[in-house]
Amino acid sequence: MRRLYLASVLAFSALGACAAGPGSADSLNRAVAVFFSSQFKMAFVNGLADIRATGLEVDSAAVLRFIAQDITEPYDSVAQDRAFATIDAAANAAVVEESADMLEAAAKAEGAVVLPSGTVVETLEAGSGPMLKRTDIVSMRYIGRLPDGTVFDSISETDEPLKSPVGQFVPGMTDGLLNMRAGGKYLLTIPADQAYGKNGVQGIIPPNCALQFEITTLEI
Repeated sequence: MRRLYLASVLAFSALGACAAGPGSADSLNRAVAVFFSSQFKMAFVNGLADIRATGLEVDSAAVLRFIAQDITEPYDSVAQDRAFATIDAAANAAVVEESADMLEAAAKAEGAVVLPSGTVVETLEAGSGPMLKRTDIVSMRYIGRLPDGTVFDSISETDEPLKSPVGQFVPGMTDGLLNMRAGGKYLLTIPADQAYGKNGVQGIIPPNCALQFEITTLEI
């Protein structure tokens, strides 16, 4: 679709050039400039929004100044890879810091239980059923959040509950469930090394990211 659009723009410019006669080169050059600057503006706005969504603070005016300096230089794939690595490292550092803050806040909550693994269990509504065991099939609903509050997964009241063996989750989830009763509601905060660790889940959970789940255990 983009290729077709570009072809249309160039075709339109060519027709304009034929009609315009002398000086038409300037019209064509202007059209090409507008086309590429429009593409750049969209890429810049969207890319900057994506970077800021990671929690990084970026000065758009400073970025534009650096772009103006860099745009006259030849394309350098090594420099691009180096820049990406710098952005990625900064985003990862922000996630690690936010994760530590979330775990610390959870551990300080009234009635919170900090397990040896570092996983934190808070009881929001005490369950009246039996304590969950590793071999139990638990039925539950949950909301999973990243440290910045982004919901990355959920099973709401209108969805079918998740049914799964307690022992088949990531270690921190299993560890937390073993400290819950059926019929209760809990807030579970899991350190990164008890969740998806340094790999994360592509496009969903960043590397080295702690997770927090609001869990309602329905039955076993």
